[in-house]
Amino acid sequence: MSATTPDRVSRVFVGLVLATCVTWWLGSDSTLASGGFELAATLSILIAFVKIFYIGADFMELRAAPVILRTVFLTWVGVFAAVAIAMVVV
Repeated sequence: MSATTPDRVSRVFVGLVLATCVTWWLGSDSTLASGGFELAATLSILIAFVKIFYIGADFMELRAAPVILRTVFLTWVGVFAAVAIAMVVV
């Protein structure tokens, strides 16, 4: 049996759509985008990597995967998020 329930997947899907809308708002005409590029870009990258985590955990079912696979996935997400944010800030 799958580790995810249809209700959870539906909630994650709605959350991903809302996160996409927030990212779109940040990139288009938000007050954060006009006030500081670094802040808007950092938030957009952070939201993108949160979305990557939820897609991997729920839609690719890594939430129920062996510990080593989950650890590798979480490490990958964390390292690449930090690198991407550092490239914008520095």
